Amino acid sequence: MLRMEIALIMVLTLVAYMYFSAEKKQAALHKVFSILLITVLVHLVLDAITVYSVNHLEGFPRTLNNIVHRCFLGSMVAVIYLFYEYIAILVEEETGRPRILNLTAKLFLMSAVLGCIFLPIEYTQTA
Repeated sequence: MLRMEIALIMVLTLVAYMYFSAEKKQAALHKVFSILLITVLVHLVLDAITVYSVNHLEGFPRTLNNIVHRCFLGSMVAVIYLFYEYIAILVEEETGRPRILNLTAKLFLMSAVLGCIFLPIEYTQTA
């Protein structure tokens, strides 16, 4: 499983390198996509760490495992929100209509991040 994360990190790093090295105008869409690329890379790194930590519980402190899992869940929420932002900007640029779910999306983001920070995480160990 960890090999898949490593392969995805390598592919996405190549895509990010090609994207950031190309000249482009600094529009809102490009800014959101840049942040999305970096966030997905961080998310994949956290995913690899959580995959390793759950398979090596005896060598990974429980508190650190908890923090890494909360960061992983928070980065997943951020990726979902940034995908919404990217698609909303695309639609707004194409149709000219303003975004109507912006407040709802921000409330979702805030409540999900607060949930990642404060809600309990239960671990189930199996053989």
